[in-house]
Order: sequence, then structure tokens, then C-alpha cells
Amino acid sequence: MSYQNLLVVKGDLVVRENKMQKEIEIKAKISSIPEIRKKLKKIGAKKVSSKMEVDIYYTPERGEKYIGKGSRLKFRIRYDGKSNRGRLEVHKVIGLLEAVEYELPIEDVELAQKMLKQLKFIECAVVDKKRESYKFGKLNIVLDKVKSLGKFMEIEIMNADSKKALTE
Repeated sequence: MSYQNLLVVKGDLVVRENKMQKEIEIKAKISSIPEIRKKLKKIGAKKVSSKMEVDIYYTPERGEKYIGKGSRLKFRIRYDGKSNRGRLEVHKVIGLLEAVEYELPIEDVELAQKMLKQLKFIECAVVDKKRESYKFGKLNIVLDKVKSLGKFMEIEIMNADSKKALTE
């Protein structure tokens, strides 16, 4: 199956390794979710879910001194904005297109926030969004409507060879 003609977008390409899985994703700002939704339906993509998500990002207070020159580290707490359960994600960017990512379920979002603050991590952004998820072949596709930022699309493929996935 060829994904070349799915959609043409401009965005950021990221390759991540997560629990021994490689994730390749591209993110882009889009102008119309309904238009993209129609295109996804036309090619046979299946809607998986629709939900609200809140992402709270933290970064080390001491920046590069804390984690090493040229690296970036961010912690993200992701939850539905209502319950006190979610997951903690740690992303360490190790190159222009590569990052190592770890995820851990959390039972108490408020306690996780307090712990990060005690460890001298500062809250640097809150992203409140409505997310629609789709599946098309090996691709996971999400459409996000982000409060105060706009509309975005993310396309990712898991467990793929980077070079092969970029040419398929």
C-alpha cells in the first residue's frame, strides 16, 4: 500500500524509539478538520476515537546544564481533563529527528505535578485539545483542535524502518 498521495502537509518529522518500538511521525498545522475528515473517509480510513485531552509540559529548571549540552528533555502529563488518572511521558531529544520516549501510567495527576515541581521542573505549556483518531493501514492519524493554537494533523507509523517508511 502506498501512502505517498494520502495528503500533502508541511510539518515536523520526528523519529522516536518507545519501549523498543520505533515511531515515525509528522505533525502539521491544517486549515480545515472537516476537509481532512472527508479525505480520510474517501480513502477508507477508520475512525477509532474522539476525546478531549490535556497535555501539561514540564522542562528542567536548569535546562541543558541538567541533561547535557545539545539535548532537550521534556516531561508531559496527559489526561482527559476530568479524572485524576493519566500518563507521564518523558521525551529526551537526542538529534534533529530522533528522540527517546518513555511512558508510565499515573493514578494521581495532581501528585505527579507536585513531584515534578519538587524535582525542579517548571510547567512550560498546557495544551487543551479535542482529538479525533483514525487508522489507515499501518498509519495512525490524528486531527487535533487545540484551544488558542488552531487545528493540527499528526500521521505516525510504528515499528517501521525509518528510510523505508519515508519512501512508502
